[in-house]
Amino acid sequence: MAKILKEKMKNHTKIFLQSRNEWEPNMMAEDLNIMCEFCGEQKMVDVNHIDPRGMGGSKLKDNPKNLIGMCRHCHEEFEAKRISKEECYEKVNNILGL
Repeated sequence: MAKILKEKMKNHTKIFLQSRNEWEPNMMAEDLNIMCEFCGEQKMVDVNHIDPRGMGGSKLKDNPKNLIGMCRHCHEEFEAKRISKEECYEKVNNILGL
């Protein structure tokens, strides 16, 4: 039995989906179909903070300009600093039309 995604969704994921016009109030987990915003591959995507919140960090970082959907590979490249924050912000700004 599928559970409603909004019941388990982290706040920053909901903010991300709303900003990308992907959010629907009764969205089910199996309906989530997002491409990696960095490489464009349609893989399992995590919503990540470009500038991390850290342990107990400010919720002010939960805003669309600081969130990017990345596949596991791109996220690992970002964590290894082979993808820069500036590159991520540029991608997000283009997506949001800023």
